[in-house]
Amino acid sequence: MIKSTVTPDKNNPYFHNRITRTFFFIVNSPIFNAFIILIIVLNTIVLAMDKYPAWEERIDDVFDVANLFFSIIFTIECVFKLIGLGISGFVEDRFNIFDAMIVLVSLFEMFVPNEP
Repeated sequence: MIKSTVTPDKNNPYFHNRITRTFFFIVNSPIFNAFIILIIVLNTIVLAMDKYPAWEERIDDVFDVANLFFSIIFTIECVFKLIGLGISGFVEDRFNIFDAMIVLVSLFEMFVPNEP
């Protein structure tokens, strides 16, 4: 099971906030982690379906919408973890840093115009 090794320190004022504690328990719940793993698997399947020559335009449009959906989910996951774990707790796990870099590249790709 993928679970953060960060524990809420009762002496740390960051974890005195109810919202922070709520997000901490959300990102450490098995349901949240199972959902993220499911999304990763679905994203991998969609990415693997890319082919040359390209699919019909409407099928490519479906893949574009799916990629947007996955990018939004991964961005939300990153934000939840940043809130729930705090910056120091977030960067303790190198997978979080890797995930954040992937999200940033994905967001950059979405907002920078694609030149032909």
